[in-house]
Amino acid sequence: MKQKILITCDYFPPAVKAGGPLRTIEAWASALGQTYEVQVLTRAFDFQSAEAFSDVLLDQLNQRQNYHVYYSSQSDGQMKKWLRFYRQFLPNHLILNSFFSPRYSLFWLILAQFSKTRIHCAPRGELMPEALKIKSGKKKILLALTSWLWRRKVQFIFSSELEKQEAVSLLNLSDEQTMILPEMRNHLEKSQVSLAKKAGELKLFFLARIHPIKNLHRILEMISNTPAVHLSIFGVWTDDHGLAYWEKCQNFIKEKKMESQVSYRGFAKPEEISALILAHHALILPSSSENFGHSILETLALGRPVLISDRTPWSGVNPVGAGRAISLSDEAQYLETLQSWLQWSQTEFDQACQRARDFCESQYSGKSLETSLQAFRDKLNEK
Repeated sequence: MKQKILITCDYFPPAVKAGGPLRTIEAWASALGQTYEVQVLTRAFDFQSAEAFSDVLLDQLNQRQNYHVYYSSQSDGQMKKWLRFYRQFLPNHLILNSFFSPRYSLFWLILAQFSKTRIHCAPRGELMPEALKIKSGKKKILLALTSWLWRRKVQFIFSSELEKQEAVSLLNLSDEQTMILPEMRNHLEKSQVSLAKKAGELKLFFLARIHPIKNLHRILEMISNTPAVHLSIFGVWTDDHGLAYWEKCQNFIKEKKMESQVSYRGFAKPEEISALILAHHALILPSSSENFGHSILETLALGRPVLISDRTPWSGVNPVGAGRAISLSDEAQYLETLQSWLQWSQTEFDQACQRARDFCESQYSGKSLETSLQAFRDKLNEK
């Protein structure tokens, strides 16, 4: 008989607005569904939306390839429905995709304490220092109240060594409680498409949620004295804090008269991302914290260099020339890199694009992902 795996998450496709982890969780369900009986429990609506999906069955199982998805309507009596769902399925393993989500992690963490279900948690960057500063008061309380539960019988799955180190320090985890599983995708689009480039022009794009942690304001400051550098902004704010931050960025754009240099393009749908990447020369994303960085991966796969901070798992771009990962404290290096890329000829740009593709292929091959996934299967099969 197949082992049973329950995956809980706040959002799952057809949701599209909750960022890159959506595609990773979908890939996990599909990959694990080849070996195990997998069910996913999630909300029946997208991020920042109160309208339920019209093309799914609510509060019952929906067939998806080799697994099932239960889309919860959040209606009255939800907890009773979840308890009945859990007792009927009785999973051998529970995979949580958040550390702080009250409904889709903490509820299930507590419930599973009273069963033989083995618990796994992928925090998705929530335990990184910069992420913990967001709504820090509430998170400190939750950490104080629940840290003993997480240390008791939970195995943590991290996207990178950087994310693991931060969480181990915070929660005092043992080596046996941790493993690294790189973010997975069912399909990663690659391309050899070039783009016209001449010295004295540079088209950059920003692709992320609009929040102080992504340092959009620093990008604007960097390019404010270089009108030949054009910036397209793709992203939305996710809360009032993000909206206030975007208003600050807009005020800076107006103050510096950058309206012709900077364009805000709003939310980028998943099916639009490849085209928008290929229409620009490079990604700029000097984040204060990234546990992974899906837009970085997609950019490299499509053959475009990246200008990022060293607070991501992608600092390997430096030695191979697939981009630059620079300390946020070294603004001079950012400015120097922008001036250098601005003067690239077509040949120099094409060479940088090829290095980006080669680096992505070497770091993100199907073989390495399958190796990581097998390590996770081995963990699941442990007695």
